[in-house]
Amino acid sequence: MTDEKEKITICYGVWGSYGQYFRELAILKDGSIIDPSKVGIRVGKKEKCISVDKDEVVAIVKDVRTSSGWKGFEVEKGKGKIVIESELKRWTEGNKEFMQAFEHHYYVDEDAGLKVRLETIKGEKSFRFIGKPKVKIINLPEGLCVEGETYHIKDKIKALGAKWFPEKKCWLFRDRKIPAQLAEIAEIEYAPDVPEKERVLFPSSRAEILQKEMKGEMI
Repeated sequence: MTDEKEKITICYGVWGSYGQYFRELAILKDGSIIDPSKVGIRVGKKEKCISVDKDEVVAIVKDVRTSSGWKGFEVEKGKGKIVIESELKRWTEGNKEFMQAFEHHYYVDEDAGLKVRLETIKGEKSFRFIGKPKVKIINLPEGLCVEGETYHIKDKIKALGAKWFPEKKCWLFRDRKIPAQLAEIAEIEYAPDVPEKERVLFPSSRAEILQKEMKGEMI
């Protein structure tokens, strides 16, 4: 006759139309996690459960998401606690410096020597230019168009007289004259098919350009 080991059953279930769920996680002595949402056996249409050996379990951690949002982790059984550690990562790619916050959620049981990561939540990634945005002047039948990293300087490009050209998703200068001020706010590259004579930057003041054009017409 063999002794049957005592079991603990943990479950995962969903409900509602806003991603609501409840989940129980088994933290084992070796630091591993049993998650019924991944390895459980389906019980009914919206619930999955699994039984684990009680002797191997250090703690049961639960988390719940309701219609009002995620409620975080909570120790349901066990001596440990939930610890949250924040991290801010920075890295560069080309002329951009990126930043992103991470929130690491751990189950910690100092007596058992355990620190088990339950989940890492990523914050929104943001960036800033550490050099000028890079734009490219392309040649279109409708005029010269500015494409590339224009999003953060779009208002300035618009102020220089460009119009948004949705067909090509670029900023169009119909007069085929690129204002010199564009070089002050962006690093400019020309597409190979832009004629050399059209790669000349004109005075940044639109008024000055108009005055010169008017004088030319009068002559």
